[in-house]
Amino acid sequence: MKIEKLFKKRYIKEHIFLPSKRRLYTIVSNEEYWIEPNINFCSCKGYYFKHKNGKGICNHLKLLALINDNMIETVKFTDEEYNIFLYILIKDITRYALKTHLNN
Repeated sequence: MKIEKLFKKRYIKEHIFLPSKRRLYTIVSNEEYWIEPNINFCSCKGYYFKHKNGKGICNHLKLLALINDNMIETVKFTDEEYNIFLYILIKDITRYALKTHLNN
């Protein structure tokens, strides 16, 4: 999905866990990816190959750098939901990575 299409809808989600105020970010394009802006990380394969080959960052991180706060959907959770949220997110990322690897 190109950056222009991602701009049209709120594809970036900020997940805030309360009361600790821990934050996780995800972006939805073809799949849902975990992005970590503080370390310029994205769980997409584009990030992996571009970063590995020294070609910069993926389109998801480029988009994150271009948007403002009102373009991000905020979703609130309790701190008790943090571990299960991470578990499900990592499970989804792993499933997508395995599916992609097996299809190549």
